[in-house]
Amino acid sequence: MGGRASKKANWSLDVCAGYAKKHKLFTKEELVCTKTLYNALNQARLPPSLFDVPELLSRKKSKFKQIKNVRIFGRSIDERSDIVNLNLEIGHWEIDTIVGKCKGKEAVVLTLVEKVTHKFIVIKIRRKDAASIQVALRSLKIYYGSENATVFKTITADNGSEFAKLSQSERYGTIVYLAHPYSSYERAQNEQHNRIFRKYVPKGSLSKTTLLIRFFALQSI
Repeated sequence: MGGRASKKANWSLDVCAGYAKKHKLFTKEELVCTKTLYNALNQARLPPSLFDVPELLSRKKSKFKQIKNVRIFGRSIDERSDIVNLNLEIGHWEIDTIVGKCKGKEAVVLTLVEKVTHKFIVIKIRRKDAASIQVALRSLKIYYGSENATVFKTITADNGSEFAKLSQSERYGTIVYLAHPYSSYERAQNEQHNRIFRKYVPKGSLSKTTLLIRFFALQSI
């Protein structure tokens, strides 16, 4: 896969696996998934060291701890169907925000990733708040029209205040789930895509991000 070249380009194992699949560098029998690569790295069966892949540390799951006085803005991820958890059906999304700074002012984008196809949607929003996110989701509703409920069967978000009104999307036919507080691993695919997005769109350039962008090149992650 061009190990030296990918290391020099600062590629993650996710990107390496996607590149290999996209360019058919291996047969289906030879190609391994990202999880297998990370397991091999963790067991020291790959040339790179853990220091070469810092995102490995963030992939480890932490046990959820009960946190008192946390307001839940919708139905819990515990209610989510196995068909979503096991990635058996297209139409289930994870959502998050990325905040950057440009000339002292915050620039914010809303990101969504589909759990099976890894289709990645980025929408620039005015600020990191519930109202701005509702505006962005309404733009998606208008864009997809009558197909909106089919495209977005479910959306899973964290329990931040910016997603306090996300459950209103259920009136459009989309079921909304909220992850446990401080449990970003429950939206692992969105977290991975956000890290890759950061590599190509640094903090200072977020304000130049187009209103609506779709990334298909990351679908193999």
